[in-house]
Amino acid sequence: MNQLSARGTMAASCMIFFALGVITGALGLALPDLAANVSSSLATIGAIFTALFLGGFIMQLIAGSLNDRLGQRPVLLLGIGLLAAGICGIAASHALALTLACALVAGLGHGAVAVSTSVLIAQVFAARSASALNLINVFFGVGAVAGPAIAGLTLRVWGSALPALGLGAGLILLQAPFVRRLASAPSVAQLDDPAAPSGAPLRSPPQHAAAANGIVVRGENRASRFVPHRSDRGSPSRPRANASRSSAERCDYGRVPEGTHPQFAES
Repeated sequence: MNQLSARGTMAASCMIFFALGVITGALGLALPDLAANVSSSLATIGAIFTALFLGGFIMQLIAGSLNDRLGQRPVLLLGIGLLAAGICGIAASHALALTLACALVAGLGHGAVAVSTSVLIAQVFAARSASALNLINVFFGVGAVAGPAIAGLTLRVWGSALPALGLGAGLILLQAPFVRRLASAPSVAQLDDPAAPSGAPLRSPPQHAAAANGIVVRGENRASRFVPHRSDRGSPSRPRANASRSSAERCDYGRVPEGTHPQFAES
């Protein structure tokens, strides 16, 4: 099986983070549908975010050792499977306990995907790891903006935001066949050779990627104010929390100053 180039690996990683953003952004608008599925209030179904972040926290505690023992690709495949299964379970569940359990599974998958992809990109683009990490997080921000927009469209067409969650799960699954073909980290000799190609994802300076990332995050914060609010079924209309706010907070993952990555700092 032919291995992807460094740029192909970057493209696949950007699509993975875009799908993560779509899922995170669409989940907020899907809360009324999820509450109706389990016959609960919005306040109760909001515990889904606690389960998601708990799963992500647990996975980030163990993802490092898993990556060391198994490598990034197996852990990334595991994360994709857990995330897709968890999100589909959330959308299909009609019991609150099952919904929260699926959210925990999705959180575990989200954590595995985020950590493994970031570590792999930092190793493949060792010479410019900070700008590479910034770039994939730009695509998370783009997905977090697109997620609520897609959910709003499905609400108008089908009266439900759940198809947007299914789309996000489908996008992340589409990347699974490319995981085994992702590029490997360069050897120590390549890192020490100044004539070796850096495999940088951008022709422009690293600061351009960081600036674009900031623009996307700021744009997401502004866009979140205009996402249409949905009222809880059977109750008067009232404002509700927007998932874009939580996704904006997640956009900071992996954003580090150029040249300060501890693994590749000069001795």
